[in-house]
Amino acid sequence: MLEPAARAWLARELPGQLVVAATLLGGGYSNENLLVVTGRGRYVLRRYRRGGGPAAARTCAEAALAAR
Repeated sequence: MLEPAARAWLARELPGQLVVAATLLGGGYSNENLLVVTGRGRYVLRRYRRGGGPAAARTCAEAALAAR
């Protein structure tokens, strides 16, 4: 499910952590949200949806530790 660019970004942000699963989370209207699981933790990758509009012109991604 993760594209090469997203995998490369995660590798830079989470060095040494191998992504073992990535699942699309529902409910996001303006952002795409994915649950990313590594051997060390669970994270939410949130990024702007592709397509037209000003937000799509920017490359933005956030990662936040999923609280559980």
